[in-house]
Amino acid sequence: MNSAWSVLPITIYVPAGSVNAYKTDANWKIYSSVIQPMLEYGEIDLGLRTSEGKRIIFSDRNVGATGPLAIGKYFAWGETTGATVNVAAGQTQGPLTGQSFAKNTYEHSNSTYTTMNKYNATDNYTVLEAGDDAATVHMGSKWRTVSAEELNMLLDEDKFTMEILDTNGQVLTDISPDAQKVGIRFISKIPGFEGKSVVFPACGAGVDSNAKDVHLTVSLWTNSLVSTNVQKAHFLYFYITGSNNISILVSTTDRYYGRQVRGVKIV
Repeated sequence: MNSAWSVLPITIYVPAGSVNAYKTDANWKIYSSVIQPMLEYGEIDLGLRTSEGKRIIFSDRNVGATGPLAIGKYFAWGETTGATVNVAAGQTQGPLTGQSFAKNTYEHSNSTYTTMNKYNATDNYTVLEAGDDAATVHMGSKWRTVSAEELNMLLDEDKFTMEILDTNGQVLTDISPDAQKVGIRFISKIPGFEGKSVVFPACGAGVDSNAKDVHLTVSLWTNSLVSTNVQKAHFLYFYITGSNNISILVSTTDRYYGRQVRGVKIV
């Protein structure tokens, strides 16, 4: 089965501005368009459970990606439009299509990024609402952006092994800052789920009108605000700082940057 459905041209009939438009064909206008059907997202059960014993299911790819190793869409935290990029082989940056990511264009702040209009110190919103969650909007109501707690579960070395993958999808042997990589893979050691894995591609981040550090860093939003500094949200960050010196953590960053989004659902 293909990872995405094909795009089919269709004709949509849209009524004109009056209720009477339904009565005569002459008052109908034809709007020709192409609809992009929703991508098919695979489901991965790594054996993780909530405190209530429910299953935490990861999607197999980032929002907007055509496959597990593909680059998905970049989103500012709490925005749902997103931007795409085409990066040539061997390159680590490229121009974004769809939107740019800067302080003065962020949807949930004023133009100087000094006041947050939503998810701030007074409205008591600390987790993305469904309408602001790119995973929910693009994948469906059962999905949401992964939480910081869920990503930290993957960093538990007693439960998971992490591998760095090169651009051929093989385990990387050259652990250096300049070594290009396709992403990182977490492999479950949880009894009954041994060998189950999830991959996070190295997509870098959207900065202004470009994607940067593509094939070098993993940068993935969570759904939670930093309550002590509402200009920031939590994200997963993986990078190599030196020979065999790897850094991976759930950290904080400004909300206006473009980062990838991974969906999860609780069942």
